[in-house]
Amino acid sequence: MITLVVFEMLQNKINMEFRVIFCYGGGMRKIRTILKQLGMPNLVRLYGQQNINSITNILHEGINEVKIVDLLFIKHGKQILANKSIRLAILTKLTEQDKGYVLDGNDDSTRVLSRQERESLAKLNWGSHLKSSTRLLSVLELKDDYLPTRYSKPPSKEIVSPKTILFPHQRRAKDDVTRLLINGSDRL
Repeated sequence: MITLVVFEMLQNKINMEFRVIFCYGGGMRKIRTILKQLGMPNLVRLYGQQNINSITNILHEGINEVKIVDLLFIKHGKQILANKSIRLAILTKLTEQDKGYVLDGNDDSTRVLSRQERESLAKLNWGSHLKSSTRLLSVLELKDDYLPTRYSKPPSKEIVSPKTILFPHQRRAKDDVTRLLINGSDRL
């Protein structure tokens, strides 16, 4: 993944500008702004110091907050909130009202979260079936595309019915064998 990012960055360096080949929607502005507010030390920690050093050495140019945010979106795509470190960093920059809404759906503007509520906010899981995940998306003004995809489990049992009808003597034999197998008998 790093080589792809570096290749795109080198291609853009020829044009003397840094652009990410990624389409930002209207809701992306809020999450990008929040990520930029984290500052360089936190963004470097989120992306990885070694990765940043490698990219800096290849490009021979410094990397700022905007570039690291772009790199995070290239690396994670629409599953950026599935990364717990990034999700927690974003949650720390939300207002108290937004944090309370994400936690339990209570949209009280005068609310101050207790220590226990902050801990439970940090322990929230991420999934398409969880209401807290959809509330976080609504706070960040993102679509449901940023949730993990739901997988439906195939049925564990499949009922097989015969295509032909058994004659009475065949049905009796089948029932006798089935009964003996269910009872655990050694004799057939």
